[in-house]
Amino acid sequence: MHIVLCGLGQVGLSLAEHLLEDGTFRVTAVDDDPALVARAARQLDLEAHVGKAAHPEVLARAGADKAEMLIAVTRHDEVNLTACQVAATLFHIPNRIARVRHPSYLDKKWVDLFGPEGVAATRIISPEREVSKALLNRIRIDGATDVLPLAGGQALLLGLRVEATTTILGRPLYEAAELFDKIEATLVAHDQGGKITAAHKDDRLGVGDVAYFVVRREHAERLARAFSGAAAPALRRVVVLGGGNVGIHLMQNLRDGEGRELHCHLVEKDSDQATRAAAALAGGTGQVLHGDALDEAFLRSEGLHESDLVIAVTSSDEINLLSGILAKHLGVSRALAVISSPTLDSLSASLGLDGVLNPRELVFSSVLRHLRRGRILFLYALPHHGGEVFVAELLERGSSLLGRPLRDLDLPRELRLGAVIREGQFITPRGSTELELGDTLIFYAESGARKRVESLLSVQFGFV
Repeated sequence: MHIVLCGLGQVGLSLAEHLLEDGTFRVTAVDDDPALVARAARQLDLEAHVGKAAHPEVLARAGADKAEMLIAVTRHDEVNLTACQVAATLFHIPNRIARVRHPSYLDKKWVDLFGPEGVAATRIISPEREVSKALLNRIRIDGATDVLPLAGGQALLLGLRVEATTTILGRPLYEAAELFDKIEATLVAHDQGGKITAAHKDDRLGVGDVAYFVVRREHAERLARAFSGAAAPALRRVVVLGGGNVGIHLMQNLRDGEGRELHCHLVEKDSDQATRAAAALAGGTGQVLHGDALDEAFLRSEGLHESDLVIAVTSSDEINLLSGILAKHLGVSRALAVISSPTLDSLSASLGLDGVLNPRELVFSSVLRHLRRGRILFLYALPHHGGEVFVAELLERGSSLLGRPLRDLDLPRELRLGAVIREGQFITPRGSTELELGDTLIFYAESGARKRVESLLSVQFGFV
């Protein structure tokens, strides 16, 4: 399978690494920055070409005439969209994914832009909307570090950080079933010291670790409360730091919901951007303030230190990290930040932040969702090469997984089955559970274990 990859920044490089590790693909890449091309060729032994991704002769050099997918993740929306158009018109590449950032392209008024008569991208990925959507998911479940809807929203991947009050602190994980009685959830993985691995019954969690559950959606909030061992503060006042595209989109979607009436403020340091944000949010709930997120006196004078949640989404990783730390210092219950730097991300938990979102990893995971191996749909790549969570449909009549209790299947240790969806019903897997033809399975697999999963399910690669 041949994929042409346009753009070799952090997202493009991560995608190239992942696809080459798979061993199924031939990947050729294009970037107009010779330094990025040289880095990719050096680190990945990747065939990469210097040139403009929108230029037909450059795509031709990259083998576009034989490609089955083009992924455009350069720094420029226009280049990504034009590359898709060239790929469709001249090279007839059937699958074309473009990263698009500017909100004007994504306005519902211009939906026909990406229709049959418009720009020929078969999939559009918006980093800002991915970030906003992920933040909204986390806000809805107090204390969550990660929230990802699975299987059409019937299940969630829920990450919860271990605190001193956590009920399972220091106890073997086989006691989780007793502690979380009547909650349909499976602890599938844990992050201990930055290393994410599959969870096993004799493992124990310490303060600062993150536990990853697959949980029935309706039980997620109950699980979060039972896990924390302490009542979560009511969420009434939310402050968004940063009036760019992410901040505006987030404010537009912070509406009364789930029985909570939210009072929202947006803080923006640049006066012109604050004016634009106020215009975009005119007529809705929330207030836009012109001020500095790192100015303690300003935050106190506006009463923002009494907020329940601060979300830092400026364009600067450093400001997001520091403003989140300042908010916690001032007594804000919960602080989330958008941080792209892996180094700053790794420092965030030790410095007191309650959660971090990495836009590059979200875009990376979003692209992977459109790659499919037979009946396996890759849904989410956990951070720091921490493995993958995916959904698989069990449709092979001769599968060795059918008709036997799970306890007898001898599944690989790198793999954890989190849930079974059968005829629309969520089933928490037990040792006695027997899988049936047509079941939908939600798995966690450690990094490098995917081929064993594919072997179990007898699947081959395709696109969705």
